[in-house]
Amino acid sequence: MFGCGGSDHHTDLGTVSLAPSRSDYISRADGVCGLYQDRIERNGRDRLGLRGGDFRVLDSGEVVFKPGRRPPDADILGFISEVAVPELQAQLGELRALTPPAGDGTQTSAIYDEAERSTAALAADSRLALDEARMRGLFTPPLRSARRYGFRICGARPPTVPASG
Repeated sequence: MFGCGGSDHHTDLGTVSLAPSRSDYISRADGVCGLYQDRIERNGRDRLGLRGGDFRVLDSGEVVFKPGRRPPDADILGFISEVAVPELQAQLGELRALTPPAGDGTQTSAIYDEAERSTAALAADSRLALDEARMRGLFTPPLRSARRYGFRICGARPPTVPASG
């Protein structure tokens, strides 16, 4: 042991838990989700040439466009494949990197597993994003699990993608 003096004894400080409380974990995770939701929405507006007044995002995640402002399906599909899916995958990577509360690792992993399956389905068929009901159905299971765990932002709504009008 390094130190000053010649003492050969040391004090055992016990085991220190580095796991956060559930409320701290939820706060950190919701911060990650909020950041990515904002990025996806901002990138969607920029890439698809939309202004804030061109659409409304409902609590369900559905995007309702003003008449004449809905982008072409091909542009929406490109946005899904090239922006939304990679952002969702990065978000899940950051969420998995957070240390869960003691005893909650299995539960949080199950939530992220559900979200990854939904994201993978969207990646495999971006046309799902053109059907608001299918998108909601695809992301309802992980969102419901996230809300049951206590997430607020992470469990709030399906990924917001300019998809319906």
